[in-house]
Amino acid sequence: HARLSVLSREVRGRYRLERLAGESPPMRRVRDQVRLAIAGQSRVLVVGPAGSGREHVARTIHGGDNPEAAGPLLPLSCALLDAELLETTLSAFLRRCAGSLPTQPAALLLLEVDQLGSDAQALLLGFLRDPAFTLRTLVTARRALTPLAETEQFSRELAFLLSTLVIEMPPLAERRADIGLLAQQLVEEHNARGGIQLSGFAPDAMDQLGAMPWPGNIAELAEVV
Repeated sequence: HARLSVLSREVRGRYRLERLAGESPPMRRVRDQVRLAIAGQSRVLVVGPAGSGREHVARTIHGGDNPEAAGPLLPLSCALLDAELLETTLSAFLRRCAGSLPTQPAALLLLEVDQLGSDAQALLLGFLRDPAFTLRTLVTARRALTPLAETEQFSRELAFLLSTLVIEMPPLAERRADIGLLAQQLVEEHNARGGIQLSGFAPDAMDQLGAMPWPGNIAELAEVV
């Protein structure tokens, strides 16, 4: 609890990364990359298995130093998009954001972009090539895009445009040292909602959590807790 409190204070103060708990080297690297992304405006690709926290990372980058003052965000699930729906939705969002303040830029969040169809990929590429397209682009994927492009499963030019900064989310099974912090965090988030207040886990319960394979990653841990 004490270590979690220190970590939360460190990352909440400026970047609001308190939910990216973990002391493992992979998570320290992720937080450093998120800070770098917040400081700039480059396109960001967040890669990792389902349940690893990819969308949370992307939304944290969009929120930046002051999430309450962040500009509009358009999240789109690429598995549900065809070219026509993407064009209609993006065009409408761009019109709505035309009057946004420069200090509060709008952003496009493409979820599971590796599932975007070829026609929609071509349309998105056209938007990104347009100098008038001012939305910051954040994307998530289960697989890196450049290897997909090499096997012609994804547009090569689009893959490079979307991969300016790549953040790799590690599977939970590869960061077992973080399970105790994550589980305690989930308990304290539960406590904050009211009801029964729990201090933590019995040692044998924590041992069992540490031994599980966690194919569903952090999302599965949250359900178990």
